[in-house]
Amino acid sequence: MPRPADTFDARRLERLMRRHLAGGWMRGVFAAAGDARAPVLHGPSAARPASAEDLDTAVAAAVAAATAGHGRHTWILDPTTRVRIDARRCKARRLVRDEAALRRMMGGKDRLLRPDRSFALLSVLEILRPDGALDLRAARKYKQVEHFAALCRPVFAAAAAGLDRPLRVVDLACGTGHLTLAAAEALYLEGIEAEVLGVERDGARVAAANEKAAMLPGRRVRFEAGTIEDAARAGDGRDADVVVALHACDTATCDAIVYAVERRARAILLAPCCQAEVAAQLERGRVPVPALADGLLRAEFGAVLTDALRTELLRALGYDTKTVPFAHGTHTSKNLLIRAVAPAAPGDRASVAARLAPVAARARALGVHLRSIERLAGER
Repeated sequence: MPRPADTFDARRLERLMRRHLAGGWMRGVFAAAGDARAPVLHGPSAARPASAEDLDTAVAAAVAAATAGHGRHTWILDPTTRVRIDARRCKARRLVRDEAALRRMMGGKDRLLRPDRSFALLSVLEILRPDGALDLRAARKYKQVEHFAALCRPVFAAAAAGLDRPLRVVDLACGTGHLTLAAAEALYLEGIEAEVLGVERDGARVAAANEKAAMLPGRRVRFEAGTIEDAARAGDGRDADVVVALHACDTATCDAIVYAVERRARAILLAPCCQAEVAAQLERGRVPVPALADGLLRAEFGAVLTDALRTELLRALGYDTKTVPFAHGTHTSKNLLIRAVAPAAPGDRASVAARLAPVAARARALGVHLRSIERLAGER
């Protein structure tokens, strides 16, 4: 509980605040730096001067906070400028982050998602604390979303080439939507006009993600509740230029591949997870070494074979397909990203089936079948 504030001069505090906040402000935090429970007042904008009403609201909130014992205030004026006010002593200190300070926040590297350039996103994802400082507990999350955004950049640029309309990106089984928002940020920073849709079956996650999206002006991103099958049935017939599915479990990744190919996607990003379908089909007499059908080796070999067949499928359809690290191993043991970019659309259903016939034959020779191959080859 905050300690009741010592006596303070409300009039002096008001004059101090009006002087420092007149040019505009983003938010005020009423507590010592680092207090995760600190009351926060969101401001009008850092892009325009504060109105008289804005300043009245800020002063009233600051006086109320100081009266309640929250005497240390931090006002975020813009992504690099803060004013710290000691309400009891009525003293202010203006702090500006220079390039050296920003580099320290970024671990000594220049990142795509810089704290000055992507301040809103990093705040929404709680990588930056309410007072604008980097939350050290979220350092791994910062690395993950940065790495994913960097992976997306060349894919988005290739998919957007030659388009005379906004790029359409669909993220299937998007979970919390944090990486969906990172993708939207990467597009925004690259100046690529785009529409980003996240699809997730958990309605509570969808509602929370849409709240976060509303706090990112200029990024055209929204979330809808549903499964991959729901998204396929509800399709409006438009192409999806980029399809993303990160850690969609087991056959859901295959469903994402089918969704992408049927919508003639120019690029696909997949991080497979829980590949159980093929592992369950492995027989000792059909694998290269009998032990590959036993225990943990069965699961691991099944996962590798599943993703190898998926890679072959995409290559057969003309996608330039590579497998690259998705995230540092401390984030997740499922660290494979399948990145596929097509120089041209995969073709109609008959053409797709014909091109997949050799891949389907190789799978049968191994005694396994794969959901995405069967669906696209017309075998299911």
